[in-house]
Amino acid sequence: MMAPQKDLDISIIGGGIKGRTLAIALHHRSVPFTLYEQAPAFSEIGASASFTPSAVEAMQCCHGGIHAAFEKVCTRNGWEPKQKLRGVHRAEFLYQLVKLIPQHVARFNNVLTSISSTANGKLVVEFLDGTTAEADAIIGCDGIKHRVRQELLQASKTSYSHKYAYKGLIWRKREGSKCMHGHVLAFLVKSGTVMNVVAFHASDEPWKDSERHTRTATRAGPLCDFTGYGGLFRPARQSCAFVLSREGLYIYDAAHATSPHHGAGAGFCIEDSAVLAALLSREAVNSPVELELVFAVFGECRRERGRSFIVDCYESRAEGVGSDLTKIENEINTRNSIVADIVVKMCQRAQGALSRKCSSVTREFSAHI
Repeated sequence: MMAPQKDLDISIIGGGIKGRTLAIALHHRSVPFTLYEQAPAFSEIGASASFTPSAVEAMQCCHGGIHAAFEKVCTRNGWEPKQKLRGVHRAEFLYQLVKLIPQHVARFNNVLTSISSTANGKLVVEFLDGTTAEADAIIGCDGIKHRVRQELLQASKTSYSHKYAYKGLIWRKREGSKCMHGHVLAFLVKSGTVMNVVAFHASDEPWKDSERHTRTATRAGPLCDFTGYGGLFRPARQSCAFVLSREGLYIYDAAHATSPHHGAGAGFCIEDSAVLAALLSREAVNSPVELELVFAVFGECRRERGRSFIVDCYESRAEGVGSDLTKIENEINTRNSIVADIVVKMCQRAQGALSRKCSSVTREFSAHI
């Protein structure tokens, strides 16, 4: 049985993994929202994504249907000690998530152009076609390149990490690589018949086009970058920090751009959805005043975890490690522990913090009467 509908109006901008998981979680908690997507329909694009056990737990916290959708399309790591790490073909997962979103909550062909405030405290979202919508809160799930981030961080610009990646899908029979200075991220999708491969290579050169985050690659590029690394790249095998404000809340990748070195960015987004849905569903949250407390608590609970994750992804070639396999193993285990947290406890801590803040505000209000 669903809880009574709340007297709130929330706008979710963006219908990718972040927007869809949050929408599903809020719908099943009777939190009113509208999801705005710039495409003419929900699209199922992208290569693949991997999810850690904490991300899978976050799916269950959001709603059991999300976890069931994931189980339908996920592929477990074939190496027994690492079977808790699972991968999905992103398009297949997105397609399953669409089935869980009621048709009436989504609006398409809505390209955000600006956000403003009204005298009564409402927020106004304006779209490219001239239409507008009012909301009590705006949650940006539209990624690092898009408008919610630009509206709140006018001077913020993305920066090149000096590492680029060749990304693609290959059939299992063609797999194989052993890179060092460059490195390869790989995991299985489509029931183990296809391997998602992302080949990273460090570069001291600046990125040539600040307006675009990708550019077309040729076969010659990776063959040159990974000459001598063997396996996949041998020419002989050519056949083959949260930002919070009154005007919105960023969901992970819009607030914290990160390189994909942990393969956990999408999972952190789902964690965000789980924690935020747990807060918004609280009985005490029923007006813009409580929304401000929700966003404040969300930032307190998620900011440091997100910051640690981002900082770790910026670091490489740790001093004193070199090619010592024991030290490499220790570094990997220490850094991977960043993403291993218990999401249920995370949600409970957030709800407890919100209850304390709400009680404090109530006491202060009573004292002024």
